[in-house]
Formats: sequence, C-alpha cells, structure tokens
Amino acid sequence: MSNKDIQSKDSKQNNELNLLDLLGIKIEDGKIQIDTNTTKTFFENIHKKVEDKVKDIEKDIKDGNIDFKDSVGVKINDDKIEIDLNRTKSFLNDISNKVKSFASSIDSTIEDIVKKN
Repeated sequence: MSNKDIQSKDSKQNNELNLLDLLGIKIEDGKIQIDTNTTKTFFENIHKKVEDKVKDIEKDIKDGNIDFKDSVGVKINDDKIEIDLNRTKSFLNDISNKVKSFASSIDSTIEDIVKKN
C-alpha cells in the first residue's frame, strides 16, 4: 500500500470520526454514547439546508426554469397520446442534473460542517 493510499484511508477515517463527533456519537471501550442534543442540532442544520435547496427548486419551477407542460414532451388529448422522446430525454437529463446538484450540495454542506468542527 502506497503512502498516498494510506493518507487517503487515514483522511477518510478522520472524516468519519469527525462526522460521528458532529452527530454526538462516541464509541469508547466497546460502548456507544449518543448526545441527543448534538444529534438533533446536526439534523436540524441538515434539514435547514435541504429546505433551502427545495425552495430554490420550487422557485425555478415557478420562474419557468422548469416547464413541466412543454419540456416533458408528452401531450395527451381525447384520441391520442404523443410522446416526443427527445424532449422527454432532455427533461429527464435536466431533472437528473438538478438532483445531482442537490445531492452535491448536501455532501458539500456535510463536508463544511465536518471541517468547521
């Protein structure tokens, strides 16, 4: 195992330990101790970040940055259903990118919290 691999493993373990500390979880002598106040605060902070991101996505929808009627590529009327596969694919790619951005934002938030503590 190279020094780089060892450093990467050590860094990952340190991040995991920092995350446990942020969650208020301590493991010592075969016992697990949970500080529920710390855990609650951690999840309240995450909840706030998620809420903010959801509000951003809702705003995008209201502002027309995501147009569900036209961008999905599906039209339904009494006698036929039309599906524009190119529009549907594009719409799904857009949604996928927003979900990736959202997940990345959550990861970034957790990393920032870990680094601050």
